[in-house]
Amino acid sequence: MVLLGLLGALSLLPWSPTFAHYWSELVAAHSPYGLASWGSHAIVLLAFFPTGLAFLAIDHVGWLSRYKIQADAKVTRQQLGKLALNLIINFGITLLLESHLIIGRATAAGRGLTVSQELPAPWVTIATIVGCAILQEPVFYYSHRLLHVGPLYRHIHKVHHEFHAPIALAAVYAHPLEFGIQNIMPLFVPYLLLRSHLFTFYVGCVLNVLGTQMHHCGYRLPAWAFPFGAPKGPQPNFHDFHHEATHCNFGILGLLDRLHGTDTKWRAAVQARGGQAYVRWSRKRKAVVESPYPVEERSD
Repeated sequence: MVLLGLLGALSLLPWSPTFAHYWSELVAAHSPYGLASWGSHAIVLLAFFPTGLAFLAIDHVGWLSRYKIQADAKVTRQQLGKLALNLIINFGITLLLESHLIIGRATAAGRGLTVSQELPAPWVTIATIVGCAILQEPVFYYSHRLLHVGPLYRHIHKVHHEFHAPIALAAVYAHPLEFGIQNIMPLFVPYLLLRSHLFTFYVGCVLNVLGTQMHHCGYRLPAWAFPFGAPKGPQPNFHDFHHEATHCNFGILGLLDRLHGTDTKWRAAVQARGGQAYVRWSRKRKAVVESPYPVEERSD
């Protein structure tokens, strides 16, 4: 619901004369290539770091500790050092290259985003982003599940699972190949296929970044924050369980996990908690004793 509200608010920006004037000047002053490549890179960075650093500060101060899903887990300085280096590589090299080689070049060649001074109607922005989200869900689920197979997991995806208790800043802590293929491509390609407006693409980038950070934030968010999603609890719990139990809960919405039965451990663990999503690590560990699917089971 939080992201849907933000989508509604951002989609109404074109109705603001001030914003429309600023947008017109921006498009007139820069090339389509620059707006698509450098612009997409900047939008992702501006959406990612303020939110990720804010959650890191909350972790450090402990203001919301009672809402922490894995309350006993602490991020070490060594982990933060590896995280910083990984983000430099992924954002400074991988994302930069893909922004220029995919989004920038396709747009400059007239096969990518639509760049114009005229802004899209709110319903067009909303419909496009919803359509892209529908396309992204099966791509993410099946590619994510593939990454949990044998050598792909051991040599690539296991990097992301070094954070058994995820934090928002580590949402894209991943092997550069995984970051480029499984994180960035599903974000970029649907908007290119739909020839979406540059403004719509920018809004979609912001929502995707904030969405993945919410999934990895490590905090139990209120149920109304996710009107659609995994059964018996809001999404952060659903994906947090994936990091803890490893080989389950591969999707974002939980629908394909239910279809393929890859949420069996999750549903059994939730049932052991009396039908409620996990809220505290201590309660979770106690409840798991009754579950036929222990969450401590890992292959790493």
